Amino acid sequence: MNYDDLDFSQTVTLGKGQKKLSANQQDWLTLSTKGQKIRASFVYFNTFDVNLVSDFVAQCKDQGKPYTSEDLKKVGGVALKKLAEKLGKEVEALTEFDKIDTSRPAFKVLRSHYKEGVGSVLSRLGKDGPEADKLWQSLGEPKTHATTLLLVYPCDDDGDVNGEEFVRMVKAGKIKLVPWKFSQKLYEKIYRANAPLIKMNTSLSQMDVIIECTNPAYKDAEIQADGNATWLQHEAIKKAVLEKAIPMYKDLNPFREMTTEQLREKLGMGGSDSSGDRQSSVDISSVDFDDMLKDV
Repeated sequence: MNYDDLDFSQTVTLGKGQKKLSANQQDWLTLSTKGQKIRASFVYFNTFDVNLVSDFVAQCKDQGKPYTSEDLKKVGGVALKKLAEKLGKEVEALTEFDKIDTSRPAFKVLRSHYKEGVGSVLSRLGKDGPEADKLWQSLGEPKTHATTLLLVYPCDDDGDVNGEEFVRMVKAGKIKLVPWKFSQKLYEKIYRANAPLIKMNTSLSQMDVIIECTNPAYKDAEIQADGNATWLQHEAIKKAVLEKAIPMYKDLNPFREMTTEQLREKLGMGGSDSSGDRQSSVDISSVDFDDMLKDV
């Protein structure tokens, strides 16, 4: 894997030093009624090597140390080698399923603009050069959102998992996986809910969670851990969930994606700019959580 191509400003995993936060037809989680509750589990994850590289980058930033592409490859390679040894496989034989690190949930961090006539569009500020930035800034300040993927359980009247129904859904391939978009304020609540679990060498990814809507107008909610994650109690169920979840990871962006040139045309400005379609090299350290607070 080329770790230089990873944009860690768009994925966080509740790891130490990472407190930061294509449109599709998938239905997203809707919290529409105050008091509405769902029982769910976080099922969006990075791979072991990506998490270790991400931790390494966060540590370097914290200590003010530079790093190179070779450093990233070395850290990622060591992570995969250790995983392969643990599983009794060659590195080349590791599958995507093998590489998934379920020890901590991941979240995409997305910045979007909204403008009448354009709609909600994924921001490209800082990606195509200063002239392009002027165009994107004309849409107004971007807002920051987080997205993740949830496994939503069928529950009985007491709010406990209906085990028989859940097993039936697994066998029928009808597991309910729902992407969730929420504000940075709610991400802060999730981060705080995870903090005491870290002290016990676990995380929210290892737990079922209760999500309760507290303000539907602002899509606000409270979240609390509620027992060991049901889906992780049986290896066959874990495999079934991940096999359905992994292909959905690429669709955790609810915003329209446009190039700078497409935006220019949409705004009726015509012409082209040499920087408009240019993809700048990815700077995986370009955005941190504190800076994002200014965007919300």
